[in-house]
Amino acid sequence: MSISASVDTQTQTFMVPIGPDGAINIPANSPAGHFFANVNGHAQFTGAYAEVVQTTGVDAQGTVHMRPLATLVGEGGHNPVTDTITTTTTEHHAVYSITTEGYDTTVANYTEAAPIIPIDSRRSLEAPISRRAEYYYQGGEALDRAEIRRRRQETSPRLLNDPEADLVPGEEFAWYRRTAEKKRGKEYVASIDEVIRRSPELTNLNTETKVIVQIPVNAAGTAESGGIYNLLTNVYGAQAKESLESTMIMLHVNWRDTYEGDDMAIRENIARTRSEIARAKADRPDIRLAIIETEFNSEEVKGGIIGFVSRKMHDAVLFALDDARRNGRIENTDDVLLVRNDADPKGIASNYLRNYQRSFEETKETDIFTGVTTFDNTKASRLPGLVYAANFMQSLDLLNSSRHGSVHTGGANFGIRASTFAAVGGAGFDEVYTGAGSDDVMIGRRIKAAREGVLATSRAGREFYVRGGYKDQTTGGKNKKRRVAQKISARIDTDSDRQESLYLRGIPIINSWNEENGFDEGGYQARDAGLGAQGVGSESLKTNPAALLSRIRNDMQASINVYNSTPGLVGSALAFAFMGAKDQGYMLTRRGSEVVLTFTPAGEEFLINHLTRDARGRFDSYGARKQRQLYGRVKPNAKRQSTRQSLISV
Repeated sequence: MSISASVDTQTQTFMVPIGPDGAINIPANSPAGHFFANVNGHAQFTGAYAEVVQTTGVDAQGTVHMRPLATLVGEGGHNPVTDTITTTTTEHHAVYSITTEGYDTTVANYTEAAPIIPIDSRRSLEAPISRRAEYYYQGGEALDRAEIRRRRQETSPRLLNDPEADLVPGEEFAWYRRTAEKKRGKEYVASIDEVIRRSPELTNLNTETKVIVQIPVNAAGTAESGGIYNLLTNVYGAQAKESLESTMIMLHVNWRDTYEGDDMAIRENIARTRSEIARAKADRPDIRLAIIETEFNSEEVKGGIIGFVSRKMHDAVLFALDDARRNGRIENTDDVLLVRNDADPKGIASNYLRNYQRSFEETKETDIFTGVTTFDNTKASRLPGLVYAANFMQSLDLLNSSRHGSVHTGGANFGIRASTFAAVGGAGFDEVYTGAGSDDVMIGRRIKAAREGVLATSRAGREFYVRGGYKDQTTGGKNKKRRVAQKISARIDTDSDRQESLYLRGIPIINSWNEENGFDEGGYQARDAGLGAQGVGSESLKTNPAALLSRIRNDMQASINVYNSTPGLVGSALAFAFMGAKDQGYMLTRRGSEVVLTFTPAGEEFLINHLTRDARGRFDSYGARKQRQLYGRVKPNAKRQSTRQSLISV
């Protein structure tokens, strides 16, 4: 069986053997298993395509040729196709719009890429950091005794007693409000209640709401002021009607009271952002927009503003849910999915909200849903190495999650069950650290600590921790309750200007959030700040292939360094990245404690062909394939046209 992760990785697939008796056995630690979910005791495929194939040989270039015998289209392969058919009778004339879910198997839609899986991107709100790449991507966290005691004070007694507890939403919402009042004071709780009172959407929250998309909006940003209207009306507004009806989009529009530099231009951006949001709300009354606005004191948020922004946004939702419970607008058992997004993505899947909502409703035991976040595939035409290196980094993250139960909640694209979020104390009640990661990565780690039993106060809970039960919850092992679900089909293509500026300077993109790479103390920094006066850059396989290959190797090496403690995982990711090379394509050697990556001549040849030709050896650049596959963009007279648009462009 050939398993494709997404619509644009159909020529680099995970192969799973089928036994003589027709049985398909996918090991628990196999990355292929990450594309299946257990829904009511039945396997549900969440990737793009699972095909029963017959291998027909390997050509001189190392390409494996297959003959498809049967195809299963998963959530990642569903793309709405709308067709209008006119029928005529002697009695009336009617036009019917029929929407089906299908896919196209023309050669134009084939492409090759490393697997694309969740990775946390840099949000519009930047903050100074004290954590390095290992913190963001390894998924582990060592808690000392003092931190364990503090976490216990911020965690629901239901989870402290039983890490496997099935939570009752109403109980956790009420507990969170009481704990917030105890930790932050009645005045703070009253201020959040006033925020809710000023928002008709939050005040009237009821059982119709299944999903709340939360977006922190840096009103001073140029990307936000220029793109927020299109994001709301043409991207979220293009989601399925039934999904929009059950979704609320919550914007926390924020800015600081003082700025350095061209203050007038910044103030114009703030005014435009607010005006564009108001225009979107007026033009699309069918989209429920809950808007919070805050001007922060620059000195008070000097250590990192994003933590303050997200806390107010999260608390407003959790308090509103508790208020709805107390006033009978929702039942004690009603829960919602909180989905975190950025304000300036490049593209969002057309079935994005539907896939999140479907997963939330079908898997009641799941706490965290993680989507696919890629690094601006529109740049693959001029910076193919950047996109390829990012995909390799993401493949390591997928394998780390599937094999070792790591939890990675990246701010651009993840969902969390509101009751679980409340039960772990949200993002925390202190202000010790409010910078990068405090609003997203830390949430996944708080849930992991509570669910794995490290905070447990009962004997049974501590035994659950000792025997490592949480790994089964994340990998779908013996424990039937899968607390983390990989949602391959919920895809966002995020802005990568910051990664571009580092990549072109030879700095690995996995180190994007290391403090030595230019984050200022104030916490706000435009994504394109590092690009300089020359603007965007490019790389060429024709004029300087050696430089491009060097950048790719440099980035892959840095990713390997982060995951060096698990050599088997690194080997699997490399084997997939060089699938089709004449020989292995790479060599790993030891230099002290460091594992050093080297490309073989065959590996370099493979990469150059991979970035310039399609699966059949025809000239078709990596960038052109990405544009065609994901955004449906082709030149007017191009031979290969596209009938599919997987992502809606912002």
